[in-house]
Amino acid sequence: MEGFRFFKVNNIGTKSSIDIGEHKYIPFMQPRLGVNYYEQSGTLTIVSEVFLLLSFIIIILSTKNPKRNVLWVILFIIGAAPLLYLAIDHVKNDYMDANIGLGLAFMYTWLYSAVAFIIGIILLVKKKRNNNMSKEL
Repeated sequence: MEGFRFFKVNNIGTKSSIDIGEHKYIPFMQPRLGVNYYEQSGTLTIVSEVFLLLSFIIIILSTKNPKRNVLWVILFIIGAAPLLYLAIDHVKNDYMDANIGLGLAFMYTWLYSAVAFIIGIILLVKKKRNNNMSKEL
């Protein structure tokens, strides 16, 4: 096997290497081929935030009270901030292990988006029903 370096862990727990040629081969340090995780997490972050934004746009358009709209904007920021912060942190810092905080932030944002979307649909249906009832009178 010309041109490879293999690492073994001996009984004491230190690395020993076998150098075969000029190239180095470290199996546990090889990049994952075909997948750019920074792009993938960035795209997923954008899609998640857009879905959350659309849910809150539906809610804001369903209510005409400006005081409530301020509340909805504050709730949107509460829902969007953790994912944005942890996604930026994930790109800036190179973690060797799985970024559990980022995964939890995605789950939180998805659940928050689903609840906001359901609330938006309920408010939209209620608004349409009230408009139809006022037209009948």
